Amino acid sequence: AELFFPSVQQSDGGVYVCTCKDNRSTNRSRAEIVVTSVPSKAIQVTVEEPQSQTVRLGATVSFICTATSKSPAYTLVWTRKGNGKLPTRAMDFNGILTVQNVQPEDAGVYVCTGSNMFAMDEGTAVLYVPGS
Repeated sequence: AELFFPSVQQSDGGVYVCTCKDNRSTNRSRAEIVVTSVPSKAIQVTVEEPQSQTVRLGATVSFICTATSKSPAYTLVWTRKGNGKLPTRAMDFNGILTVQNVQPEDAGVYVCTGSNMFAMDEGTAVLYVPGS
């Protein structure tokens, strides 16, 4: 016997009992369905506040990118809008972009792209450097 849910709803959660009978005996098997709420998108990327930062020359700045993913395996990669290359003093680790010794040419829009096997999503951050 097979129980099939074409589109699981919150109300489908609960304990289901499968009963098998023949002339001599009855056998029961229980299964529990727990319905959790997941984001409607396969992956949702968020750049945490502040999404735009103004920093002075020589300072260090960090932008934090997180994702909620339907698949446990996903990647977060920071790039720069335009040529895509991060400054040489930039480090991208686990969704955290850190730029050390900020220079005027580092000003611009940075893009965090999250992707899993189903989809991709992106968030942006803006770095302002006075005098650039």
